[in-house]
Amino acid sequence: HSTVQCTFVLNETIQYYLNGGNTVHVMLLDASRAFERVEFVKLFTVLCSKGMCPVVARILANMYIMQQFRVRWQTETSD
Repeated sequence: HSTVQCTFVLNETIQYYLNGGNTVHVMLLDASRAFERVEFVKLFTVLCSKGMCPVVARILANMYIMQQFRVRWQTETSD
């Protein structure tokens, strides 16, 4: 149920920007259980050795390591 809602919101957001004449780039990752025991240094080293751009690998590593989130509801923001 929640996946359907998230997919709907994503599709609507993409359509909004496409209708405005923008290019949309999307990267999706199902990390629900995939990364529980992964050695990230090794993962990104292997990805680079397989041809992934080191800049992209660094961006992905940074996104995973430094991830935070806040929820904004009207004028309120969570910690």
